[in-house]
Amino acid sequence: MKKLQRLPLAVLISIGLYGIPTESFAACTASGNTITIDTQPCEISATSPTPAINTSQTVTVTSSTDKSTQAQIRVNADLSGNGNALILDSPLGLRYTTQIGYSNAVNIQSDGTAILYNGSELRANSDGINIKNGSAVKGTNYSIQAPNLAKNNMKITVDNSTVEGNIAIKEFEKSGHQIEVKGESTLKGDISGITNINVTSGTLNVKSGQTGANYNKAYLQMKKDTSLNLILEDKNADTLLTTAKIIFNDNSTVKLTLGENVTADDIDGKQLTLFNITEQAQKIPTAEIHIFDKDGTDITDTLKSSRDLPKQDDEWVELVEPGGSIKNRTEGNNLVFEYKKSNEIKIKENSIQNFLDKTSEQSDFIGYILKNSIGVGNEERETFLKQFPKTTQIVSLSRQFLPDLSGADIQSAWVWSEQMRSHIEQRTLAYRHQLPSYEREDGWNLWASSSFAKGKNSTAYDYSLNRYGVHIGMDRQINDEALLGFSFGVNRSTLSNSNVNKNLTYITFMPYMEWKDDFYFAEANLIGGSYSVDSTRSIGNTTATGDYSGFQVGYQVTGGIDTEFRGVSLRPFMSLKQQWFSNSGWKETGSPFALESDTQTYNARHIGAGISLWKRFDLSIGKFVPSFDLQYYKQFGSSQLNGHYRLAGDTTTPQEGILTMNAVGGNQFTTKFNASLDITETLNVSSSLSYNKFGKYNEAAFGVSLSSTF
Repeated sequence: MKKLQRLPLAVLISIGLYGIPTESFAACTASGNTITIDTQPCEISATSPTPAINTSQTVTVTSSTDKSTQAQIRVNADLSGNGNALILDSPLGLRYTTQIGYSNAVNIQSDGTAILYNGSELRANSDGINIKNGSAVKGTNYSIQAPNLAKNNMKITVDNSTVEGNIAIKEFEKSGHQIEVKGESTLKGDISGITNINVTSGTLNVKSGQTGANYNKAYLQMKKDTSLNLILEDKNADTLLTTAKIIFNDNSTVKLTLGENVTADDIDGKQLTLFNITEQAQKIPTAEIHIFDKDGTDITDTLKSSRDLPKQDDEWVELVEPGGSIKNRTEGNNLVFEYKKSNEIKIKENSIQNFLDKTSEQSDFIGYILKNSIGVGNEERETFLKQFPKTTQIVSLSRQFLPDLSGADIQSAWVWSEQMRSHIEQRTLAYRHQLPSYEREDGWNLWASSSFAKGKNSTAYDYSLNRYGVHIGMDRQINDEALLGFSFGVNRSTLSNSNVNKNLTYITFMPYMEWKDDFYFAEANLIGGSYSVDSTRSIGNTTATGDYSGFQVGYQVTGGIDTEFRGVSLRPFMSLKQQWFSNSGWKETGSPFALESDTQTYNARHIGAGISLWKRFDLSIGKFVPSFDLQYYKQFGSSQLNGHYRLAGDTTTPQEGILTMNAVGGNQFTTKFNASLDITETLNVSSSLSYNKFGKYNEAAFGVSLSSTF
């Protein structure tokens, strides 16, 4: 009592008359599922009003008092009626704004309209509906609908809550309905009749649904430090938000979130219009837009980051999956977003060293090949290399990367010219024993020789050679001491090694002459011709093809004596010969590792000696002359051949491309058996079998010749 005595007298009198003041919700009553409010706040909950309502059926709220005196409606219970969950009936003016989730989160949900306001007139502007405390209003057709409103502007506030379903407020002349968004709030569905949507704090989450949200004439205003989060719920949606105008302020941001069933792969390469603005945009953010997953995790850096792939112990290739690119740009008033994943697996650059560690042959050139193939954006070459990741494949692969370093095309040209010289030697030897000189002087002699040979080069760049050719000539003895002739030869050669095949065609001219007396003789020939080469080179599962041409010129001079020992004719001699070759530059096609080459030139000079032995037999069928020939030549000068190669299309001149080929030419050793038969006084036939060694190249050759005087 002492404490009460200390209170002011007026307060004591008030307590005595009215008691201690408390808030009461007993001012609304229920009849069935219809609630009538009066001038006191009305709570709709599990315990209020009385008698209890059925929250699984439509709840209708009406009023028995004038709009100006109606109390606030406070919904603290979940409502889930069919057709409509909550009807705010026409007598209501929504004074003090209807509170959805007044003191706790509630769910207002319906298969039709969640909240229907049937009134035509609000008590005042900005009266309306406030959804807060994590509440959710969801309607299959509409979340909030006011189809009859004709006076005063409605305000809907969404505060840390969710509204899913279309919002439709009836427009009238000079209407200005608005929505205010606070905290972390979500809207899903189209909005019509609203003039302004103000995001005053926090984040507005806009769910796209299947077709994107359309806010029609609404102006979406993002206040300072707010965020617009566009949630892509359907991978087929291409425009997420359409509205009349968007106004961004300082530090306003935009982000994209992938919905429950949407992944980054679903938007790979797709252009998304984040918002389509039908009137005018202001301050559209230009900073990179970040992507979030359904759990709210920022996956932007993950999508943009490279990822190493597992490497096996027996592999030289190390792979990396490059990160994707994220771009946003403005197109007119629209903000367009595009994400592109790499869609490819790249080879890491350190794989080059892994390869070279297992390569000892021409490693500089192999390094040049790899450095121009890995990590430089050449997808075709990287795709090729990824098919051969095993360390055991390096040896064969590195050999296939190299050009043909056998020098076989030039060697083959030289071998054919030596074969033609052998034909001339065989021809002049047979001619001496064919007919008496007085008969030879009056006629031209026509002759033809054919040859077949098979050889092999046994070096680091070995190859096999098969060749066949025809050599045709015509000569005439001018007097008893001189012979002058002209000849023409065609040869076809095929070269092959582990990964290279070449077809070569040679066309060669060779004039020749001989002078002799009773003891001495001298011979000379000139050679000139061209050749063409068709090349195929196997590189993994690809084939590089190319064609090129070349030419050769040369000479040979020979001098010796003719003598006889015990009925066997001897012809020791010495000889000097020199040859020049040139291959034109050429370029391969058909493989990502095709090469091109500069012009190659080469020359060889030989000095040698030899001896020919023969004996003549007069048989009933004609004169028969078997002979044996032995020759050796020493090459002077280098037998090395250098070539300059690069990847096809490379405009540089890499030093790594200067490569030394197999030795071409080299010391020469030849042994030949020949047999000549004069069938008639004007017809001679002969054959030969020889073994030839040209440097590292060895071959066996067989030939048949026919000559006639006319």
